[in-house]
Amino acid sequence: STRCVDPMRILLSGLGRDAYPTGICRVAANHASALVSGRVAEQVILAIGSWQRELYSTLLGPCPEIELVHVNIKNNSLSRNHWFAAELPRMARRFGASLVHYSFPAPVLRKRFPCPVAVTLHDLYPYDAPENFEFPNYFANRLILRQCLRNVDGVACVSSSTRSRLEELFPNAACRAAIGVTGN
Repeated sequence: STRCVDPMRILLSGLGRDAYPTGICRVAANHASALVSGRVAEQVILAIGSWQRELYSTLLGPCPEIELVHVNIKNNSLSRNHWFAAELPRMARRFGASLVHYSFPAPVLRKRFPCPVAVTLHDLYPYDAPENFEFPNYFANRLILRQCLRNVDGVACVSSSTRSRLEELFPNAACRAAIGVTGN
């Protein structure tokens, strides 16, 4: 029998604070490129901050298969976190996403999404290097990390050491984790 399969539409969140290349931005761009070149998805939508236009244009080059969606919000933690929690689920519905993939841990209100949600985990710095976030900010980063890991359907770890550390700190999330995402 012939089976009708809906086309895969993947919504990637590349939105972050930086307007210059970082590991997180590179992973988001490489992930989008790999999905297109590997024909994993019929449509790849990459949501980025309006301040990141030039950055992603440089990282991706001309790539008509990836739809860049510019998010016009203030570039501060509160605005970005609100966008992840409230607006990204709306965007997933609007585009009919089959999967939403966060490029780093951010607030995830899972029940608002119409599809599975995954996150790329680069490290566990809120626990292993809290000085990177300064006191008391690392408490908020730990809270967001825990909340995100508890609410996603899958975790893509960038390395086996990240996967091992995830297993130590969050064994319940580690059972939903895989190693090996594109780029870094």
